Amino acid sequence: MRALKRRFEARRPYTRTQVRYLFSRLVGLPHRVQKLHWIFLATLPNSGSTAFARVIESSPSVALIENRGEGQWLLPDLCANGHRWDPEHKINYTRVRHIWSLSALNRNPSATLVFDKSPPSLVRLDQLRATFGGTAATSVISFSRDPLAICASWVKRYTPEATAKNWIGSASPDMLRGRDYYRLLGSLCGKRMQLLAHAREMATLHVSYEEFCVDPEGFSSRLLQEFPTLSHVNTSRPISVKDYSPQTLVNMNEQQRRSLSSAQSQAILEGLAPYKDAIARLGYTAYQCKN
Repeated sequence: MRALKRRFEARRPYTRTQVRYLFSRLVGLPHRVQKLHWIFLATLPNSGSTAFARVIESSPSVALIENRGEGQWLLPDLCANGHRWDPEHKINYTRVRHIWSLSALNRNPSATLVFDKSPPSLVRLDQLRATFGGTAATSVISFSRDPLAICASWVKRYTPEATAKNWIGSASPDMLRGRDYYRLLGSLCGKRMQLLAHAREMATLHVSYEEFCVDPEGFSSRLLQEFPTLSHVNTSRPISVKDYSPQTLVNMNEQQRRSLSSAQSQAILEGLAPYKDAIARLGYTAYQCKN
């Protein structure tokens, strides 16, 4: 088999992901894949989920699918610009299962739990759960954060052009200017908070970013109660998130919101307003976002 794989790789410059997938289709997935339990974090981009993944990853029983904890980046059809948030976008879920399974076991061969936090999974949770074995083999954890703080992080990290290209596919130039752009961010966040409120209904556990930061030991206890094999989760070690220096868990909401001007905040809140009921179900109000 190894000789066959080497000859196959020599034929053309396939990516490592392509080789893993095509070879696994020939020989089948390892038997231990059948024993894995999959945990999908239902969340938004820039919600604090990277810190969540770093904490979860501290358990020896856990494998991330990819270094950032987002398996979407291993498959072009999951992270395609303009399509990743489209629930109608055609996905080869057999390919997803093969590549995610092989990648997780390659990262941690002894893992019993696989964790993924790809935000666009919000629009395809039902399909992913069916792909990986249904309710017996999969669980959902919903993870929320103050929507105004999320939008402030989007303003910091993404240009209007990148937002249109990656998340929308196309946008009127007028939508990318001034108040219209900040209102658009609020609307995008509101729609995703609505999806998250729906995902919470199927979730085994719901955690807010705020309680995760303020009471990490309480979070750890709740997590262990639902997932007993998640032993030795370390919530006190310094963790590295994006371009911040390694630090212990800290609530960054106030710092994020302070980066917005009053006019920017108001425009974002206008975009959030139509989704205030869903946002309230997650523990926030559109006009009184909490620390």
